[in-house]
Amino acid sequence: MLEFCKKNDVVLESYAPIRRADKELLNDPVLTQIAAKHNKTAAQVAFRWQIQRGVVVIPKSSKKSRMIENLDLFDFIISDEDMNKILNMKQKKKYYDIPGMENHPDYPFNEE
Repeated sequence: MLEFCKKNDVVLESYAPIRRADKELLNDPVLTQIAAKHNKTAAQVAFRWQIQRGVVVIPKSSKKSRMIENLDLFDFIISDEDMNKILNMKQKKKYYDIPGMENHPDYPFNEE
């Protein structure tokens, strides 16, 4: 989808990019290993990965410390090797559903 969007001048947005602070994702060994290299958190690595791919990241937090952390993404670069490690992580698909939209003709999550 990302390549299609880039080819068609569409900016892809990652809303809730760490799946509502999904502990499984944030404790993933690939993310935590890369985070340790950069003295960052796994969440920061996940956000940075998306940014380096050209995806707009919209994290959500109500905690001031996390908001500050979420902005601290521009003093490191993930190597190509580590970018590929993240790309190849086995991840469960999770979409941010919009309640009440299931019957809309353009609702995308009814499709197989």
